[in-house]
Amino acid sequence: LPERARAMHPHHIAGFMRSDVPARRMGERREIAGRRKNGDEFPAEAAIAKMDVAGQAYASVVLRDVTERNRVEARQRFLVEASDQLASLVALDETLDLLARLWIPTFADLTVIEMAYRGEFHHLRAARGRDGAATAAEPLIVGAGTGNAAMGVDAADAQRVASVPVAVALDTIPQAHRAAAEATEPTTAFIVSLTHRGDVLGRVTMFAKGRPALSPGDLGLAEDLARRVSVALDNARLP
Repeated sequence: LPERARAMHPHHIAGFMRSDVPARRMGERREIAGRRKNGDEFPAEAAIAKMDVAGQAYASVVLRDVTERNRVEARQRFLVEASDQLASLVALDETLDLLARLWIPTFADLTVIEMAYRGEFHHLRAARGRDGAATAAEPLIVGAGTGNAAMGVDAADAQRVASVPVAVALDTIPQAHRAAAEATEPTTAFIVSLTHRGDVLGRVTMFAKGRPALSPGDLGLAEDLARRVSVALDNARLP
């Protein structure tokens, strides 16, 4: 147990042993905190039962780490909320604003979103994080990208999210926002392919500071979000 919980723990156990309740199952009580040998804390659920052995009362406690379960539930909530927001939009400008902000702060600290047109990317929106949230997406001066529409984008939908060197990602965004991206001191960068039904729609270039590489679970979340974003963008650009 964490240090802050140890003083009261014996009192809680004693109260349980005096009660008429034979056991408390996991999920009946609020989530508690556990402590690993290295000092790290983790969310946990506990089950406790009492028994009598030769006239001596004993308590049996089972502790379960729910870190991964909480992550899965958080990812599901994120996708539901994102889907609700995407479904409520029709206009292309509003959709682009949301697409630029949607990745912050879960995946990135700064994003640039572009649409593909006649083989080139055109810079349309940028957003940055502040105090754990995304600021309003800022419209960019429309201009063709330095590369072609295949740069960093998998039109076959096999891999929608790809980690790239920060220097490569910086070269894909407009000069006016390169300084802002560099100011975040990014340590990781990702390019998200926006494709639907075999068409390259655009890409989102993301920068983050001090974050590890995407875990398999986070990568799956980003891939799922990319699919939903691509459908919303495709719908919004329809005449």
